[in-house]
Amino acid sequence: MLTLTLNKSLRRMFALLVLCMGLGLVTSPVYAADEQSSQQQAKSKSSDADLWRAVKAGEPGYSTDKGLEADVLINVAGNEGKALRNTYLKPAIGLAVIGVFGAFLVFYLVNGPSKLSKGFSGKMVLRWSKSDLWLHWIMAISCLTLMVTGIVIMLGRHFLAPYVGEGI
Repeated sequence: MLTLTLNKSLRRMFALLVLCMGLGLVTSPVYAADEQSSQQQAKSKSSDADLWRAVKAGEPGYSTDKGLEADVLINVAGNEGKALRNTYLKPAIGLAVIGVFGAFLVFYLVNGPSKLSKGFSGKMVLRWSKSDLWLHWIMAISCLTLMVTGIVIMLGRHFLAPYVGEGI
């Protein structure tokens, strides 16, 4: 019985060893290709600064991918979209947030608090169960949390950076 268990364990260890060696043979061409590309970079005469200037300018290089703009490392159109977002969209969102709170304030100041026309009748009516109230407030709090985090992600650099620092 002991030899059978030992025999099974040795077979499993041998299979694991063969698997590890097989993975090593499969991944070795990747290391060779990486080493070859690093040697090519060492032989090239251009500096790293020239390379990154070209990358930031959107100049295409070489890639085995055949998709649209596959040879471009940094898409310049994405930078243009970021500039549009920072110039037009962020101020519009800030004004919208302030406008919504302003509209609520104007509505309250014009209409005042809600009042019953004939006062309290003295009869109590159960409108919602406790589980409905809990569910409502859990969803309301999560919704408000998502709204606040979205605003902080979009506009936090303008409002929080003076208090946190320039590193964000």
